[in-house]
Amino acid sequence: MNLKRCFDIRQWLPSRRRTLNEIDEEFHFHLQQRTLDSEAEGMEPAEARRDAERRFGDARHYREQGEKILHGHVRKQARASFLVGLAHDLRSAVRALRRRPGFTVAAVLTLALGIGANAAMFGVIKTVVLAPLPFKSPDRVVQLWDHSNRRAGPPEDELQMSIPNFREYRSRNDVFSHFAAIYYTGGVATGDEDRASVIPAAYVSADLFTMMGVAPFRGRTFRADEDLDGAGNVVLLSHGYWLRELGGEDVIGQTIPLWRYVQGEGYLPSEYEVVGVLPPDFRMPPLRKGANYAVSQALELILPVGLDQGGYRTERRFGGIRTLAQLREGVTVEQARTNLQSIADGMAEIAPETEAGLEVTVFSVGDLLRQEYGVALGFLWAATALVLLVACASVSSLLLGWGVARERELAVRAALGAGARRIFSQLLTEATVLGGTACVLGVLLAYWGIAALKMFSPDGVHRLDQAGLDAGVLAFAVGVSLASVLLVGLWPAARGARRDSSEVLKAGGRGATLARTRSLRVLVTAEVALSLVLLAGAGLMLQSFWNLVGVDTGVGERVVHVKISLPPPQFSKYNGPSGWRQLHALLRDRVESIPGVAAYASGRWGSVPLSGVEPSVTVITLPDRPRPEEGQRPVAHMQMLSAGYFRTMGFPMLEGRAWNNADIAANEARWNQQVAAWDNGGDDRSWLLQNQRVVINAAMARKVWPGESPLGKVFFPRDEAPDVIAQTLSRIRRGEQFDPQSPLPWFGVGAEVIGVAQDVQNTLGVEPRPTFYLHNARGENLFVRASVEPAALAEVLRREIVAVDPNEIEVRQIRTLDQMVAEQSADSRFRAQLVVLFAVLATGITCLGLFGVLTYAVTQRTRELGIRMALGAAHSNIAGLVLGQGARMVGLGVALGFVLVFWVTRYVSSLLFGVVPLDPTTLAGVAVLIFALALAATYLPARRAMRVDPIEALRQE
Repeated sequence: MNLKRCFDIRQWLPSRRRTLNEIDEEFHFHLQQRTLDSEAEGMEPAEARRDAERRFGDARHYREQGEKILHGHVRKQARASFLVGLAHDLRSAVRALRRRPGFTVAAVLTLALGIGANAAMFGVIKTVVLAPLPFKSPDRVVQLWDHSNRRAGPPEDELQMSIPNFREYRSRNDVFSHFAAIYYTGGVATGDEDRASVIPAAYVSADLFTMMGVAPFRGRTFRADEDLDGAGNVVLLSHGYWLRELGGEDVIGQTIPLWRYVQGEGYLPSEYEVVGVLPPDFRMPPLRKGANYAVSQALELILPVGLDQGGYRTERRFGGIRTLAQLREGVTVEQARTNLQSIADGMAEIAPETEAGLEVTVFSVGDLLRQEYGVALGFLWAATALVLLVACASVSSLLLGWGVARERELAVRAALGAGARRIFSQLLTEATVLGGTACVLGVLLAYWGIAALKMFSPDGVHRLDQAGLDAGVLAFAVGVSLASVLLVGLWPAARGARRDSSEVLKAGGRGATLARTRSLRVLVTAEVALSLVLLAGAGLMLQSFWNLVGVDTGVGERVVHVKISLPPPQFSKYNGPSGWRQLHALLRDRVESIPGVAAYASGRWGSVPLSGVEPSVTVITLPDRPRPEEGQRPVAHMQMLSAGYFRTMGFPMLEGRAWNNADIAANEARWNQQVAAWDNGGDDRSWLLQNQRVVINAAMARKVWPGESPLGKVFFPRDEAPDVIAQTLSRIRRGEQFDPQSPLPWFGVGAEVIGVAQDVQNTLGVEPRPTFYLHNARGENLFVRASVEPAALAEVLRREIVAVDPNEIEVRQIRTLDQMVAEQSADSRFRAQLVVLFAVLATGITCLGLFGVLTYAVTQRTRELGIRMALGAAHSNIAGLVLGQGARMVGLGVALGFVLVFWVTRYVSSLLFGVVPLDPTTLAGVAVLIFALALAATYLPARRAMRVDPIEALRQE
């Protein structure tokens, strides 16, 4: 078929050369007539010729005018011909599709599901990963942190930056145009002494707003001089806080009262000048620390970093600053890291006790975002793309099958004069009508799909709340629809256009041969292969999810966690150790009196199992061992718990015991002695000689004292040389003057191990880390073991806990163990659910395609099957013929699918837990499922084949 000839519009129009020749002939005719008239009037022939040419003008002028008129006529004719042909094709396509409503509905729904799923997933990925971050130059913004083996943290953790280090990097680097600090704090409160509450706030440097290009809603942002120590009392308000608390009035230049925490002095009241109100859409950028990708909290107040006195402003040992920077033009991330590392090496010479071995990490913020969400969202998008490919293959096979059934109709149209171009155009228009209708329905499905993803996805996904059906998603949906039309319609249209009509008409009613369904078999094989990939991914995700929720968390059954909120100690009547013990006793007595409560305990920050929050970490020193090399020093997490914690949580003691009354009394006596020494300002530090009695977990026992019992062992939760600790303790025993710079602050006293508790999962899928437990009665995390169904206690617990002191206590959250496990496994469960949904869709579409192909094959082979049965073929043989054809397609598809699985699954290993990407059990189960569904899909065509009447089949000849 000569497509160029088919689409050449000039073949339908008058010849251009002939038309122009006619114009020339007409001109010369009138010129000749005028010349003859002038000669008749008495002019000389030459003069008559010149007079005629002067009257009529140049022949080229008429030729050019004719060419213009002809060109316009050609364009009008071409446009009219195209529009007339398109309208005719559309009317014919609509009539043809209306004659087969079942086919049309199935094809449109199949394509719409694929288009809608892809558009919805693109909307989420576009917003979460692809949309520019809120910076003026997002490609040049990096986050950086540093780590030293001398600091209180395990080597695998990425730590925040200390304030002195931040200043060094900012003042001495040669690679950044902007260098910003963010320090989240709970040290800002509003209210009065009788009822003050801490509100979300942060200390921020002025460069952050410059990097983000933030235009304040009112007023201004911070100036560079407000980054310096001793900055004025100024504050920025969030738009929500301004509307809610200040009524949206003009407050720029006015002052508001705040309580700000100052190290060593507590919360101090002062007036703060409001210099600006941030815009409604302002959000802090995403910041990463360690394995946690933090979507920034909704801040109410922002203060300049020059005001911060709550952190350790001169202490390099403690990090608190999250740091963002903008690279200069032409500077790479690696160049920036090299420059900062040279500065870090210099700091290691100045402060070797904390900065020895200091390593700097510089990472593009965009890469961090893609690293956190890219793999999971990319995997889900790949799954939706496979669904679309399966849908396209299925609809294309349906169109091919319909084309086989319409061969006689198309042959008659060709015999009546319809060219290959007209037939190709007609068939492609039918696919376009299907694709256009599916696009409209797919956009609606995408709108609902995005809403569903926002509703059911795990909390904390960056910017997911901003996802929606915008112009970009609509354009993507249209593009996917056009691509789908080409995938679906080109092959059936080309096949129908090149069919030899004479052969079809000669065949009469004999129908199609097996060779003429080869295209259908290829498409169904591809569908099976793609469906197997999706089913394998779904199986792996489900198995990973079940492995995750099946982990032994270490927590007993019927445990309820209650999160309460208390005012800052300065504003609470339960301030100080005696107040904490009083409040704990009131809560314990009240909760234990509730029917159905079997045990009660409390704990500080980090004590909640399955919370995903790691408690404080410190380097520990063993006095009976030499000091290890850099990077080899043991570290452990520290938790503070009340008595009864292990019994309440169901943690069995593997060795030793938990705290008894004597231990608690000794700890309290030591604490009272410590407080008295501080209050009196004396030099009595004999309390430092009394070891705290601690419990450790099995992970710490294995790592610090492998192969021996840790009971009775003493360690110091501090990074110090053992000989320095021994010398300091010796001086205290001799009653010598106490050195204020001694390496033994209050938390650095010796710790004696009295028990080893079973490990508990703090983060599902992460090995428990070495941990030691200190006794402390104060805690805002309450734990209750119920003797009845935990859900029945929720409201009673809330009411009774608040009733202890309604002015002081607020219940923030009540969760059962099952709810905590569900929160921890939310990401894995969400991925598994989506992939299973996609796999079910793809498999259903594949079965529909297989059913359609075999049904068409049986229909077209009616004569052949009739002859076979007339010659004595049994029904079982006929059924086996059809089932065998389906089994061959499925078998080839499964083999091809396994090849794709081997290639694809290596990219999703990071999303799996407790299962290898090529798990043989999962792959075998998927193959068996595919074959079972295929047999179910081929049953009806096989049954129809067995019912063919030989006489009726032969009579059709």
